[in-house]
Amino acid sequence: MRVQLNRIYVTLALFGFASAVGPLEYVGCFGSPTNLKYDGESIFQTVGLCASRCRGQNRLVMAVTNSTACLCGQSTPPLQLEKPDSFCNSRCPGYPTNICGGQGYFSVYYLGQPDELERVPTQEAPSQSIEPVEIGDAHSTVSIENQPTPFVGSSEL
Repeated sequence: MRVQLNRIYVTLALFGFASAVGPLEYVGCFGSPTNLKYDGESIFQTVGLCASRCRGQNRLVMAVTNSTACLCGQSTPPLQLEKPDSFCNSRCPGYPTNICGGQGYFSVYYLGQPDELERVPTQEAPSQSIEPVEIGDAHSTVSIENQPTPFVGSSEL
């Protein structure tokens, strides 16, 4: 009975934590995190827990992958790397109604209000060269040149 109550309290705490971080906007499922940086893992991962970690670093974009890993950044991966939502099919262990990416796929979210993000026209987008990102057993390396970065944070943040 005590173990069940502890699970209930942990679940309620994580759910409350997830709902207390403010609005999130789902961007999509991506095959590579490109400009997002790994920020750790949790066996109690939720979308809200990762959002809180990234907001604590004043980041505008976050991603969850492989059920437990969290990534943070200032802009989304290029839209060319977007995959069907069915590729992001791993449930979050801390709140199973949340989806925490997939095996090698990343559920990406905006953390800020839409007015805090600005769109960068394709012709003004900078070139990028991306470093490898290691998450658990998955290894993803992407090199993108002259590809647009569709969204970046405003310079006010």
